[in-house]
Amino acid sequence: MDGSGATYLALRNVVWGAGMPAATTTRRRSELPVRYVGCQGGDGPRVWVQDDRLRRPLHTDTTPAWGRRGPATAALARAILLDATDNPALVEARCRPFVHEVLATLPPDGFSLTRDEVLAWVEAHAAAPAAA
Repeated sequence: MDGSGATYLALRNVVWGAGMPAATTTRRRSELPVRYVGCQGGDGPRVWVQDDRLRRPLHTDTTPAWGRRGPATAALARAILLDATDNPALVEARCRPFVHEVLATLPPDGFSLTRDEVLAWVEAHAAAPAAA
């Protein structure tokens, strides 16, 4: 694998290797595992929120994008962070770092992130100063 997925893999290693810190500033983890799944299809990129019972589209302001930086990736970051945390202030404070450190490093053909992975990233960045 080239270096583009290094941050994504590091995130997964932190989450699965060292355990996840408690989610003190975020929505309580759900009883059902929730997953954000992005895929490229014939009609363009799509992102779904799914658990064991339901799959629903994740709504963004634009066509979602990942594997790069830009406005469409920022819109996806806002949608994922808001769905995971239900905290609009946190979303705006952490959107840019989430784009650069997570979404821009995902493989362009598709991805899967759990809500717990997103919340672990948020917790790991809770003490960091907000992006300007």
